[in-house]
Amino acid sequence: MPSMAGNRLNPVQIAGWTNFVIVLLTPMVVLAVLINCTSCFHEAIGTTRLVSVASRILRQIPGFGVVAFVMLPFAALGRWRTSVHAQRYLCGESGWTALFESGVTFAVIALTPLVPGVITKPLQAPAYILVYGGGAFVLGTIVGFFLRLTAIISISLFR
Repeated sequence: MPSMAGNRLNPVQIAGWTNFVIVLLTPMVVLAVLINCTSCFHEAIGTTRLVSVASRILRQIPGFGVVAFVMLPFAALGRWRTSVHAQRYLCGESGWTALFESGVTFAVIALTPLVPGVITKPLQAPAYILVYGGGAFVLGTIVGFFLRLTAIISISLFR
């Protein structure tokens, strides 16, 4: 009987793909929950709750496609950076720099649309940069923490 050792999955790749799926699907799950919560007051008379929820979600499939298309580059970036940090983690590094990196990525994404306003009104810019950039940095750090946690769990399970 041939050995299965050659077919064993690489834990670094598993961690990267796990975070890819998480980054890609989390906004769609949130969207599905929001669709369900905001539409529950407009439920049709005579339909069961499950049918009503399913029909609302199915009507939003094109929206899910748009969300997936928008999130795809971020999911790919998350997969790549998770793989890099997971490899470093296996070599003995702590990996906490990933949180800072995630926070900076969120801040850059949040501040990019503000560039024209910063250029045209530089005196008002610091407050916007602090609020939008700081808030995005904190949110990105929190997201980075959870992605780091899932990567460590994936590595631990498949090592």
